[in-house]
Amino acid sequence: MSAFSSLHLVTAGIAVTALVVSFLIFNKVYQEKYKRPWMFIGISTIFFTISEILRFYTEFFTYFFAGSNTVTQFILLATNFIALTCLCYGIFLEHLILKYYKGRFVKMNLVPVQEEQVRTDVKVSIRTGASYIATKKDELEVKEQFALATKKGFEGFLVTEELPKEVRATYSLLKTPIVWLHSSSQEDSARGQLDENSELLDPMQLNQLIVYIDSFLEQSQNPYIFIVLDPFFRMNSFAIVFEFIKYISAKVQRNRGVLVCLVDEKSIAGTELTELESELRPYESSSKE
Repeated sequence: MSAFSSLHLVTAGIAVTALVVSFLIFNKVYQEKYKRPWMFIGISTIFFTISEILRFYTEFFTYFFAGSNTVTQFILLATNFIALTCLCYGIFLEHLILKYYKGRFVKMNLVPVQEEQVRTDVKVSIRTGASYIATKKDELEVKEQFALATKKGFEGFLVTEELPKEVRATYSLLKTPIVWLHSSSQEDSARGQLDENSELLDPMQLNQLIVYIDSFLEQSQNPYIFIVLDPFFRMNSFAIVFEFIKYISAKVQRNRGVLVCLVDEKSIAGTELTELESELRPYESSSKE
């Protein structure tokens, strides 16, 4: 086999690999509302693969599969033309979506990421596909476990009223997206304290938080969402916050993720805490095990 034929063989192998990867990606995003760009990118990969396999066949077997060199070259050029056209159209569609829709309504800085991996064993009292309610006495433990989980394969999403920079410094959360709960009346001064992976949110804007979390869950493979509930209870009725929790809990369960909600039991009535515990699993401290 000549060096030229070997190169064609390697190129055909790469094309087949790219085809498999495209199908895997499309299988991941096909449930998203804006999947059309990946459909065209996948089609372009199919035609590129066909083109390279036919080119390899022609070179390796020194045989014109279409009867003549002219027809064979025309088919190869046609498949390449279709592939490039579909690829450019798919990329153009994705550009429009990012610029005119996702860029407007979804904060692209609140995307799933994993922190740098550590070798420390993570001992947690949780399992995937479940939602938990923790109280003030377990605050330190659930925060530490959340931070460790982001370094052991989970993609964290934190909603807190603590300053993001202080949270990152305390728990070494360098890239984890953080939604900082802060009054909109002081938005201008507060925005100057944000980093590239955090966003400001008024506790009354529960619908906006749902948009952020929905987008995060669509992109995440191992989501771990941690929400401090007290600011929401101060600014909204219990019924509204409870419906929000039920919605997020159901979404997290469908995505085989983890949801941990933290509440100060003194800030709500005993019956309300009981109602929360009927929807979410009471968190059990690992020190009890």
